[in-house]
Amino acid sequence: MRDRYQLQSVLGRGVMGQVWQGSDLYLERPVAVKTIAADLLAVPQSRKEALARFKREAQAAARLHHPNITTVFDASITDDTCCLVMELIEGTILEYLFDQQDGERFDVPSAAAVAAQLCAGRARPDR
Repeated sequence: MRDRYQLQSVLGRGVMGQVWQGSDLYLERPVAVKTIAADLLAVPQSRKEALARFKREAQAAARLHHPNITTVFDASITDDTCCLVMELIEGTILEYLFDQQDGERFDVPSAAAVAAQLCAGRARPDR
């Protein structure tokens, strides 16, 4: 994986790891790469749980198809690294929309529009 994908900058962080903006050096296209935190892989019990969760997430994401949901290109598990390589989608991050509300609720039409976009994702017909 290291020979194929170049990580450039962190797009976000979560409990399990980070999402990076990167490049697919072979296909010459931008990608998003989700990595699992190294400390979760260091302890056998947390490693087992993290790998199981990673696999479920990768499989679930690969079944979804919608313009608002990133497409999974690749997944890899090695002794020291787990990563999920996805389409890099330009656009507004949902977290940003929430941050712009300054603790206030969305008005009903805005909330309905966001909810409709979230619910529009569907499983691929071939899965």
